[in-house]
Order: sequence, then structure tokens, then C-alpha cells
Amino acid sequence: MSSKLKRTSIIFMVSLLIILLAAFYLKNKGIIQFPVFIKGATSSPLLWFKKPLDKDSVRCTADVKQCPDGSYVGRIAPACSFAPCPEDSKY
Repeated sequence: MSSKLKRTSIIFMVSLLIILLAAFYLKNKGIIQFPVFIKGATSSPLLWFKKPLDKDSVRCTADVKQCPDGSYVGRIAPACSFAPCPEDSKY
């Protein structure tokens, strides 16, 4: 085996080791979530890097409701009901 091939192999193995150690560290900090494959479910690699939610946090859907005055309101936590429409201000 030539010295150039040996050097390349060593660099590759050290790089791989660094990547694996970094992934292990980031997983333990909760920064990376490795995918869990469930039958019938799909997973996107972009979702792996989202920090997990606290068990007390609430997320609502991002849909909106149009008010009579033409403005829009979204949902508010924790009940995820729509925010009240603003009063019609008449001058």
C-alpha cells in the first residue's frame, strides 16, 4: 500500500470518527433527533434537526379566520381557538 493511500485512509477514518462523535454529542444535547421509522409514516431529514418540544408546550395549526372587517386572526394557545376579531372602529 502506498504512503499516499495510507494517508488518505487515515484522514478518512479520523474524519468519520469526528462526525460520529459530533452526532452523538448533538443527539445527547437534544439538538438532533434521529429518525424513528414507523410503518406507514414518512420522515424528512430536515425534521431531524428540530429541537424537541417541552411536554408542556402547545402548538396550534397555522390556519386563519377572516373577520367581518376583512382582517384575519389566527389561533392562540393553549386552547388553540381563534383570536377574537377586532371591533369595527367607526369614526
